[in-house]
Amino acid sequence: MKIKYLKNRTIITPYFNNKVLIISLLISVLCYTVYVLFRGFGWDGDSFISAAQYQTLIGSDLYGIFEGGAHPKILSVLLFGIVYKLSGGFYFLTILSIALNTLMIATIVSWIYREDGLWLIALFGLLINIPWTKIVVNCDNPAFSIPFIIFGLLFYSKKSNVYAAIFLTISSLFRSGAEFIILILLLNQIFNKSPKNVIIFGLAFVVSAINTYWGYLLIYPTKELFWELTWKSLRTPEIIAEYQYSLNAFILYIKSIIIQIFNKYNILFIIPCIIGIIKLFRKQNSIKFILLTPLASLISPIGSFIYGNYHDCYETKHMGYTILLPVLAAFSINSSIFEKVGSKTKNFITSGILLLVILFYAFIGNLKTGEYEAHVNGTGVIGWTNFPDIKHDIKAIFPSEKINILTAHQYLTFTTLDIGKYAYNIDIIYNVTEFNYPGANKYDLIIIPNTWDVNSTRMSSLGYLFNSNSNNSYIYYIYNPVQF
Repeated sequence: MKIKYLKNRTIITPYFNNKVLIISLLISVLCYTVYVLFRGFGWDGDSFISAAQYQTLIGSDLYGIFEGGAHPKILSVLLFGIVYKLSGGFYFLTILSIALNTLMIATIVSWIYREDGLWLIALFGLLINIPWTKIVVNCDNPAFSIPFIIFGLLFYSKKSNVYAAIFLTISSLFRSGAEFIILILLLNQIFNKSPKNVIIFGLAFVVSAINTYWGYLLIYPTKELFWELTWKSLRTPEIIAEYQYSLNAFILYIKSIIIQIFNKYNILFIIPCIIGIIKLFRKQNSIKFILLTPLASLISPIGSFIYGNYHDCYETKHMGYTILLPVLAAFSINSSIFEKVGSKTKNFITSGILLLVILFYAFIGNLKTGEYEAHVNGTGVIGWTNFPDIKHDIKAIFPSEKINILTAHQYLTFTTLDIGKYAYNIDIIYNVTEFNYPGANKYDLIIIPNTWDVNSTRMSSLGYLFNSNSNNSYIYYIYNPVQF
C-alpha cells in the first residue's frame, strides 16, 4: 500500500493503481494487435533455430548440427520447439509474446505511478519504441527474457527475494545475461550480511551461470564442436582476431548503445531522461532498481571478447537501454503539477495521446507490411520452407524406420524442424559442385534447390523418385527400394 497526502486529506491507494494498470494493459494489447494486423505475422530467425534445436534435443542422433551460431537457450528451445511441434507454426507464440510484454509494460507503468512519476510519458515512450515492438511480434528471445528481468527487479524492490531470484533465473534461461544482475544482487546481500538471501541469489547465479557456460551441451557434445560449427564457420580468422581478447569488442558495444539510444524513436526522451535520473537520485525511490536492466546486455561484449563473435553487439541484440529512457523521462516532470488539472481535461489529453499512439501503430504497421512476414504455406519474405509434401512421402515409403538425409545448407533449419524426427542423420551440401552421384546412394532423402543443375534421369537410375515444389523452389529425391 502507499499513502498520498493531498492538502489535508490522506488517501490510501493500492500498490498498483487499477485504473492505470487496466489502461496500460488495454492500450498495449490494442497497439500490438493493430501493428500485427497491418504488418502481418512474421518471426525472427532465432525462433526457427530454437525450434530446430528442440528437434535436435529430443533426437540424440542429430547432435552437432550446424545452428547458425545460436547458443542454445533451454527455455527458448523448449517453448519454441513444443509450440512448433504442436501447431506447425509460431502464431500462438506471437500471442504469448504480446501478452507477456503487455504485462511488462503495465508493470512498469504501474510501478512508475506508485513512485509519483508521470506514467503517461512512460506508456507513450514504451509503445512508440517500434524496434522493440518488432522484437516482440517477431518472437525473438529478448521478448521473453527482458520481461522477466523487470518482474524480478520489481519483486526485489518489494523485498520478495525468492520471487526475484526465480524470475531473473527464468530470464537467463530464455537468453543469457540476467546472471550479471543476479551477481550484483548477490554481492549486495553479502555486503548486507544476509545469509538466507545469499543462498537464494547464490543458487540463482549458479543455475544461470551453468546454463550460460555449459548450455551448448544441449545441442553439441563438445565445446570444440560448438566452436567449429558456429563461431568459426561464421567468422574469418581475421575478424575473430580483431575482436577476440580485444577491447574493440567493448568499443563496438558502446557504439551500438549510442546508435540504439539516438534512433528516431528514442531521441525525444534523452534530455527528459537525464533530468529524470538526476531527480531520482535525490530521493529514495524503488524504481532505481530498474536501472540494472541493461546489465543483462553485457553478455554481448563479453561473448565477443571471448569468441570474437562481434555480430552479437548489434544494437538490436540488446534493448534494455531504450526501455529505460521513457521510464526515467517519466520523472523529469513533477506529477503533482497535473493534480491541479481538471479530470475532464486530463481524460481528454490522455485519450488524445493514446489515440495518436494507436494511429501511429497502424501507420507504421502498414509501412512495414510484409517485413519478416512468413506463412506456413511457404510464402513470405523470410522464406518459410516447410515440407508437408516431403513428410507425406516419407511416411508412405519409410513408415517405421529412420533415414539418412542430405540437404542443401539453406534448408537445414527447416529440414531439422519438419523432418528431423524421421532422421537418423542429416548431412549438409553447400552447392551443386559438391554433389557426388555415386555418393548419393547412401541417402534416403536429398533436398536441393530447383536452380541446381542435377541430372534427374541419372538420379532415377540410382533408385530415386523425383518430386518438386514450385512454391518453395526445392527438388527432393526419395530412394524407393520397392521399384527395384
